[in-house]
Amino acid sequence: MAVMKKMANGLYWEHAAEQVLIQLWGKDSLRFPVTKNSPFTPDQDWALAYSKEHTGSYDQIKLGEEANSCAISNGNITAAINRFSWLTIRNQAGKTLLEERWQVKPGGEKTSPLGIPGRELKPIIGGDYQATLRFEAFDDEKIYGMGQRQEKQLNYKGCILELAQRNTRATVPFVLSNRGYGFL
Repeated sequence: MAVMKKMANGLYWEHAAEQVLIQLWGKDSLRFPVTKNSPFTPDQDWALAYSKEHTGSYDQIKLGEEANSCAISNGNITAAINRFSWLTIRNQAGKTLLEERWQVKPGGEKTSPLGIPGRELKPIIGGDYQATLRFEAFDDEKIYGMGQRQEKQLNYKGCILELAQRNTRATVPFVLSNRGYGFL
């Protein structure tokens, strides 16, 4: 059974050794450290220095016991996570900006019958994990960014890109969507 709770430094979700901590980070921003390692500690910065310049409050975390979900808001952005760990990010008007991609039954109900999750962490030698993230695509969405690349197209929607530096390529793992969000 999944554990969802408010913590002093964010909204916490845990199940089967996977842990997600959704934190306020900067103006209208959230960060999502995920691990299968030891529990989160307050002094971990997770590669992004902690920013106290947020407009939300950890007191505003909403735990929806009946719906088996919880949500956290920071300014114009809200993230919700349900008991299955499915993340959905919405803007201030309630419009979905970004949603993890999980398997879908013909009736539209989200499920993972083939064991293909929206977020996957595979252990690698040395104690780290290889992360795979899958997101729902919107027909009208365009994805830009990723640094200096040699590809012919600007829109990377649907592309699989290697995040590695090469002689003629400078990878910057940041994308910007025409739907009004950025993702690092």
